[in-house]
Amino acid sequence: LGKSVVMLRLLSGASCAAAAWLTYRWARRTHGQPEALAGLVLLTFSPALVSAACEVRQYALLLLFTCGALHLLQRFLEGKSLWVGGAYSACLYGAVLTHYSAAWIAVTFAVYGTVAWAAVNPGWRVRTFWCLSLAGVAVLYVFLYFTHVRRVLASGYARSQILGYLQGQYFSPTDQGLVEFAGGHTATFFAYLMGGQLAGGIALACFVAGLIHVLVDRSTDARQPKRRYGLILLVLPLGLGCLGAIAQALPFGGSRHSSYLLPFASTGVALGLVRVFRLRPVSRILVAAMVLVPLWLTSWRPPNATPAMLETHL
Repeated sequence: LGKSVVMLRLLSGASCAAAAWLTYRWARRTHGQPEALAGLVLLTFSPALVSAACEVRQYALLLLFTCGALHLLQRFLEGKSLWVGGAYSACLYGAVLTHYSAAWIAVTFAVYGTVAWAAVNPGWRVRTFWCLSLAGVAVLYVFLYFTHVRRVLASGYARSQILGYLQGQYFSPTDQGLVEFAGGHTATFFAYLMGGQLAGGIALACFVAGLIHVLVDRSTDARQPKRRYGLILLVLPLGLGCLGAIAQALPFGGSRHSSYLLPFASTGVALGLVRVFRLRPVSRILVAAMVLVPLWLTSWRPPNATPAMLETHL
């Protein structure tokens, strides 16, 4: 359609905007309106999402497909419509075909959906459809392995990435312990989400506080199954991403390679902000965003934007 900067970046920008909106729709269904709106503000103005929206790369499409599948899966679980289930599967297959890290998303959705369906009696048609959807993902990955992934592994390209500029985002037993790696790289990811170490540390504390609050909350509303099951979506992607880096399968940390975690992390941070620290009314969050966001957006720079990479891109 054109070679201008606007046309080149239009798909990425539109995809990230749609991903943020779909995350809001999912969070509103699962956790509530205040939490969803707080998460939308955090995600929309996250420097990590802004970076993905500016790059002519596949991460924006990955976020779009992931967030679309996330929203549609929740609708499928609540309404049991096979049409919605089909749309969910299409989005998930799109994510799988877009980026390697979608493997952790596929596993997360499979665990979450299976646990949620086990708590109810959806009927044989829905159960059959769900099993076929899981089998479809498995068949797709088998196909990709024999037609693509196996050749990439044999070429040594993956090993060159582990030993190259992404070396610090893979676990190395000679450099650090497992706990040190997991804790340090999780903190690095939240710094990537927020655009700075201090803001990232506060966000990580809010994330943990929000999870604990959901676990110990004894109110009637908190006992709804979807509230508790929703923790799987917040915790499991981070855990799988970390385990993948420990197994030296995919990187994990503060770079665009972990951008698939943005919707889950921002929603978890919002839970802590709204439920634990009681940041209400929502207008306070919006005012804080308008004041603080420009500060970190102007001073933040992607950790992997080295001079050599910038010269290559230019």
